[in-house]
Amino acid sequence: EVEVGKRLYVGNLPYKVRWQGLKDFFVERCGEEVMYADVKADWQGRSAGCGIVEFKTPEEAADVMIRMHDQELEGRRIFVRQDKEDRDLGGKGRGGFTSFKGKKGHGGKKGGNTGRGQGQFTSNNHYSCKVFVQNIAWETSWQTLKDHFRTAGEVVRSDINIDHRTGRSNGTGIVEFATPGQAMQAITTLNDVPLDGRELYVREDRMD
Repeated sequence: EVEVGKRLYVGNLPYKVRWQGLKDFFVERCGEEVMYADVKADWQGRSAGCGIVEFKTPEEAADVMIRMHDQELEGRRIFVRQDKEDRDLGGKGRGGFTSFKGKKGHGGKKGGNTGRGQGQFTSNNHYSCKVFVQNIAWETSWQTLKDHFRTAGEVVRSDINIDHRTGRSNGTGIVEFATPGQAMQAITTLNDVPLDGRELYVREDRMD
């Protein structure tokens, strides 16, 4: 059973997507009523590449999270997870975050929060040397990604995944460390840390 409140955190959004486009995308794909949608802005008022979508019930949100994770929106594969500061899950909440273009989110109830939280491990006893990174800016190179993750340990290799239809980055990548402990350090310290204007989502590489 998936533990989730009514709000979902959506990452790896294209910069040009606004709250209305985010809301419409979820409504069209899932057929559920979206009570609230918003896109977070950075300190310069530009999209930070992530947002919040709220549904009527936790059950609807849990179903949508499973169905919408890794779906493609305007050339980028979004990731969808529970909003870890959702008040329904006992989070403190932050009373709203700065919206893209300085406007409130729409679709029903007002509010919102950053949905920030730690990256995720998927195995119980064995940890990978690799981490999977999402929400990478299209202009970020493998070298920039490698340099960014060096703060967590010795980076053996870094790769940006390419969309073979367009020949450009799909917003995801892999970083391999010398030891599993360094990979764990990267997940702990670099998840939600901005790189080239986008907050990265870092988790264990499930394909390793």
